[in-house]
Amino acid sequence: MLDDRSYMREPDWRPEVARRGVSLCLKLIIINVVCFILQHSIRGFDESLALFPSRLAQGRVWELLSYQFLHGGLFHLLINCAMIWFVGRQMEESLGKTKFFTLYLIAGVFGGLLQCLLTWTHYLAEAGVVGASAGIFGLIAAFAMVFWDREITFLIMFIIPVRMRAKYLLIALV
Repeated sequence: MLDDRSYMREPDWRPEVARRGVSLCLKLIIINVVCFILQHSIRGFDESLALFPSRLAQGRVWELLSYQFLHGGLFHLLINCAMIWFVGRQMEESLGKTKFFTLYLIAGVFGGLLQCLLTWTHYLAEAGVVGASAGIFGLIAAFAMVFWDREITFLIMFIIPVRMRAKYLLIALV
């Protein structure tokens, strides 16, 4: 029925990611939401999986991964999921699922290590770290480098449109 339309025939008009099944970004969002529900359903869930610099020093290295799927509140979760969706889809499309996921996790690990380093040098107080922000910042930095001169529009406070080149996102991250 739809095969007779030119835009439904080869070459496939859908993005590469759409042709290969469910987006990894969507899977990440689902994992984050499930973990958020578990945080609020199971006592101690977040405490046991959050990143604590003192516990990392004792060998709990898995916290460098697990903290990335916990969130401090509903707004924190929503903002991170929105960023995964809007920035992540572009990066998943250009890098492929494996490289995208590797970039996301490694950026999160380095963000966690930076947090620990700042705590160990007494620049920050010891506290549990949660959130996908470090991984998302890694995606934003990669987006800015891959799409250096692409003009993008984003909304400040979801209201005020601002147009700029992607390369200026790197300045915003610093």
